Amino acid sequence: MALSTDITLPKDRQPVFPNLCIVCHDEPDRHASLVINTSRGWVSFFVPILWFVHWKRLDVPVCASCKFGLYAQRWSRNVLMIALVAIAIGYFWNDFRDYSRAQRKFAILGVVLAFLAPWIVFEVFWPRYFDITASKDTIDYEFASPDYANAFAVANGIPIDAAHE
Repeated sequence: MALSTDITLPKDRQPVFPNLCIVCHDEPDRHASLVINTSRGWVSFFVPILWFVHWKRLDVPVCASCKFGLYAQRWSRNVLMIALVAIAIGYFWNDFRDYSRAQRKFAILGVVLAFLAPWIVFEVFWPRYFDITASKDTIDYEFASPDYANAFAVANGIPIDAAHE
């Protein structure tokens, strides 16, 4: 099972990335600029207005041959998620028009979650090369590669044993 390996840092701390490509672990010759939302995980899912605030730009080391793949993975998965939500809402909207406003919201939410379930399972079992999840005071840096996660922990002064607790 290929779950991500997470390293937690305080939210106000600037992360230090090891001098390894985040995708292939070779020596990097470029940086990829990733714009990542640091809103509080599930809270931002249920309060979509939070998607418009709390953005953070991270420069991660990458080699030229891996840069496109990193961007393609991030964008294609986000586009797929948005498409699934749009399809769910568009397809079932008229089916719930006779419901009260509150009932319609919960029915549509249930349909959207049902449509997103396969995407969520895919995200868990085939994680992105790199992603983050924010909480109130910390950020979890999530890596598909446990080796890169360990190198990241060492670069940030976190003992490897403490990083996996």
